[in-house]
Amino acid sequence: MDFMNKKALPFLAVIVVVVIALSFSLSRKSPGEPQTPSGEIPLSGAPAGTPRPSGGDSPKSGTPGAPAPKPAASPSSPTVLSPASGEKWVSGENHDIRWSKAVGRTGAMYLVDAKSGSTVGWIHISLGINQTSFTWNTKDVALSRTNPLKKEIGAGEYVLRLTFDGPVPDIKSGQFSIIHAIQAEIPTGTITIKNFAFTPASLTVKKGDRVTIVNQDSVTRQVQVYNIFSYAIAPGASQTFDTAVLFPGPYPVYFSDYPEVRMTLTVQ
Repeated sequence: MDFMNKKALPFLAVIVVVVIALSFSLSRKSPGEPQTPSGEIPLSGAPAGTPRPSGGDSPKSGTPGAPAPKPAASPSSPTVLSPASGEKWVSGENHDIRWSKAVGRTGAMYLVDAKSGSTVGWIHISLGINQTSFTWNTKDVALSRTNPLKKEIGAGEYVLRLTFDGPVPDIKSGQFSIIHAIQAEIPTGTITIKNFAFTPASLTVKKGDRVTIVNQDSVTRQVQVYNIFSYAIAPGASQTFDTAVLFPGPYPVYFSDYPEVRMTLTVQ
């Protein structure tokens, strides 16, 4: 038995040396450091052992779920006819918004502050597919396309935009103004007396417009507007009257002492 133990000692010594050598080799690695598979290079900036993404899992550019941008307007796109650039609309009155052709899509219409570019409110939240106009009372707008509650808008510079559902470009008006009624300029037509005649021979105005008669002759002229207004207008003077009191239709304007000298004023 002692003889067998003596013969096994060399083998045990070899085993101990091998175990010590393996332990020394493993201790040179950081504790917990994962092993890199043979032939695989770690990703830059990633710890060794981090699996590489496969081709089908590579990240996509852009924001997931972001809406596709609308195409730019083209020459075939409709254009806003009214309001026109520089036009003035009185607050609280009905005005016709018109565009050149139907788009074939539903949509909506909103008001934008021309200076800040921010949305003021929604004028109409449901445009029809064949619609080419809408009558808007400039007093107020809806809070949003989904909230029909109204808010009043003030005087200012604005742009009107039409947006359509689907891949159809938005269209917009030129910059226009909304003004208070007191700021509105009342149109005035002019009739001139010169060389014992009226110029022009006929004048058409809208009900509510004003008409001014100017006497450029060297004598006072007695002027009659039908049997409603009668004026004695001195040389170089003028007389203005309001057509708001007149019914639509034609009215003769003539000299009281020479009724054959006349012109025609038509109120629409």
